[in-house]
Amino acid sequence: MIIYTVVARASDGSVLAECSAAGMEGNYPSVLQQLIVILNKRPKLISVGNRKTFMYPSNERSSEDVNCDPFGSLWNGIDGILGITGDSGEGSSNSLDHFFHVIRGEGVWYMCLSDDNEGRQQNVNFGFLNDVMKDFTAKYSPSKINRANAYAFEKSFSITISNLMHYYQINRDDLQKDESMAKLHTEVDSLKSVMGDNIDFMLTRHDALDLMVKKSESLIEDSRIFAKRSKTLKKTMRVRYYYYKIITAGVAILILYLIFGSVCGFGFSCLGDADADADADADGD
Repeated sequence: MIIYTVVARASDGSVLAECSAAGMEGNYPSVLQQLIVILNKRPKLISVGNRKTFMYPSNERSSEDVNCDPFGSLWNGIDGILGITGDSGEGSSNSLDHFFHVIRGEGVWYMCLSDDNEGRQQNVNFGFLNDVMKDFTAKYSPSKINRANAYAFEKSFSITISNLMHYYQINRDDLQKDESMAKLHTEVDSLKSVMGDNIDFMLTRHDALDLMVKKSESLIEDSRIFAKRSKTLKKTMRVRYYYYKIITAGVAILILYLIFGSVCGFGFSCLGDADADADADADGD
């Protein structure tokens, strides 16, 4: 029997809609909220498109134990591709155990609590969650889901959940005998599992591409800095080239000056005497 159903946003765990079976009371809303927190902290427990069953054992425990440690030693996570059986080792159960069935959609957790400990019955519960997911995604867009406040769809969608719960409760025997439905759910789950793996791979690849983009941007920035420094260095070398040329020319001029100075005197008097002799020769003629 499906006792309680929740639709919650995966990014922050906000409950968007919930519904309880008539006459059912208990602390399961708070317990399930803690399960949502755990799933958000450990998203690899269930990849997108996959499902899992969490068993809440009915062994003897105090209310203090339940409040302090509702997930550690008191919970068993069981892969829910084909449900579980009563002889599954740690997953073994009795008629008093309760089960949280979880499907991870695109950014949304779909969960329900049941007391069904037989595999076919749990397949029916997952069929119920698949229908909830189908109706929810058809009614609300991803952008609307991301912007919604807690319990934003309580009034508009809890009626849909209630109707589906009622349908699956009264037709449970027929649904669990429907082998074609079980086979269909199995094929859908297998496909979702592959899709989930592909999405995880794409996310990993996306992270690698982001890293490559950052490295390429860093290389581009380094190349710009290198080009700028090369331009500055080229300008500096050109200035030094002309600087050395000027010094060389100055040294050459100084050497020539010293040579002529040593021959004619630093006042170049020999040039003046040569001019005077030339004038005297002209007067004699």
